[in-house]
Amino acid sequence: MLSELLNAHLTSLRARHITVAVFTGIALAAALIVLWTGIAMWIDWTVTRGLPRWGRALSLVLELAVAFYLIARYIINPILHAPDDEEIALMVEREYPDFRSRMIASVQLTRKEAQAELVAANKARSLVTVMVRQAEELVHQLPLSEVIKTKTLNKFLVTAGTLVTLAVFLFLLNLPASGALLSRAFLANTALPTKTHIESITGEKTVAIGDPITIHAKVTGYKPSTGILEITFKNAARTQKFLMDRDHASDGTYSFTIESVQESFTYSVVIYDGASDDFHITALERPAVAAFECTQVFPAYTARDPEPCPSGELLLLRGGTLRVKVLATKELRPNPSTAADTRINYIQLFGNTEAASQKIPLYRDNKNKKQLYGEIPLSDNLSALSIHLVDINNLESRDTAVYPVEMLPDRPPTVKIVIPDRKEVLQTAVAKFEVGFIAEDDNLLGKLTLRYKLTDDENGSIHSTPLQLPPKRKELHASYLWDLAKVAPPPNQPSLEGSVIEYWLDVEDTRPPELGGPGQGTSEHFAIRVVTAAAKQAELLARSGETVSDIKTAEENQNANADKTVTFIKEIPNTPPTPSTPNN
Repeated sequence: MLSELLNAHLTSLRARHITVAVFTGIALAAALIVLWTGIAMWIDWTVTRGLPRWGRALSLVLELAVAFYLIARYIINPILHAPDDEEIALMVEREYPDFRSRMIASVQLTRKEAQAELVAANKARSLVTVMVRQAEELVHQLPLSEVIKTKTLNKFLVTAGTLVTLAVFLFLLNLPASGALLSRAFLANTALPTKTHIESITGEKTVAIGDPITIHAKVTGYKPSTGILEITFKNAARTQKFLMDRDHASDGTYSFTIESVQESFTYSVVIYDGASDDFHITALERPAVAAFECTQVFPAYTARDPEPCPSGELLLLRGGTLRVKVLATKELRPNPSTAADTRINYIQLFGNTEAASQKIPLYRDNKNKKQLYGEIPLSDNLSALSIHLVDINNLESRDTAVYPVEMLPDRPPTVKIVIPDRKEVLQTAVAKFEVGFIAEDDNLLGKLTLRYKLTDDENGSIHSTPLQLPPKRKELHASYLWDLAKVAPPPNQPSLEGSVIEYWLDVEDTRPPELGGPGQGTSEHFAIRVVTAAAKQAELLARSGETVSDIKTAEENQNANADKTVTFIKEIPNTPPTPSTPNN
């Protein structure tokens, strides 16, 4: 077994070897990190707009990779693979030849395996003991610590210390710029330190084609009179530069206005040594109406099915609704999630009163994101409407078409008595009198009533007889057989004879009261003079005579006209036709 003295010295040399390796690695890594970081900060400061984030990230990755290599080689590896006793002994032998292999032999021959071999070979172990004792004597005489050299370590420590001291001095001297550069070197989103610092800028925006846009940039620090706006157009791949004037009233704001944006572009701002990142302006078409369909839903009282109506000629009935379907040229913004969200798709109603002028929301179809639906209540004051659209980029439609609206009145019904054809007729008190009529309405007929009164009735009472109407009819040609025997005579008179019955028809439609209904119409007033049977017969005979007389008069007039025609033909002169003259 190796003596305690030799073992202690070998262990000490091993620890010294590891310590020197570790501190060498630390010095190398520190020098590398300080130098690399400083160079990266200097490049970032001198390059226009600074190194991009990806460039700084690449530099940091490479720096960490090299630092890890140095740490692995000079720190981790010496610790994990420290030299054993034989390697340390050989290092001693190389440094001090006076040992003449005693140190390495002492290590090797004092092991249990070597001792067993010596006993088996009948060799005396006393020689080994003497050799170990001689090695111990040399250990006392020689400075074994010199075996592990520190000259290289000292150089690295001096170099690293000098670099760190210089870096700290320069860092403190150039604060706060150095602080910003250091944070940028470690990928912080810090602005590049310049004499002119751009604090805020317009940034990324979406504008409608043809709209103006003003690019603003606010700076601190040194403020020159002008700055530069650099624009690169996407489609034309060309770059233009414009001068940005400083707004003296705002103390550090520069601006430039593009009056009419025609295409998308990328821009950046340079003011003295301050430069912004690149920002993108997206130019898009405004949403517009591609198709507009309308369906009129009639009031319930009309019992009419919904009907499509052309958007260019909106003739509508009050009291119903107008269902609209709008197809846009672009994908539209979804339905508003809150009442405070004012950017919505809607229909603007125009009318004669404030109540009629309002906005009716339109709702996007969940499947077709270019399609909207809505329903408009119809009132008398509605005169026009227009459609307002908002697309998914919050661009709003402009100069939209205005669709005129004409609110059609629900005209009252009409009724006309066509039988009899005379305003006054003679009838007996027991006659059955036919009243023929035509009743019409825009929508539906509601009630039809025969009204009459006796002119010699001192009370002037008006009597009513409801007439039955077929269901859901807007026009009716019919007649009513009136049994005069059921008409009560005037008070204090035994019969109707000698009385005059004034009669007419009243008609109503189905319009409800809340819509100003019902509409009413009245026919002309007719009269029935109630006479005796003899008077009625005399009237019939008189009318028959009048008919024969009328026929005879018409025949005489026809014969007279025929005679005049013959006389006119005979009086025409018989002149031969004139020949045509040939052209010369």
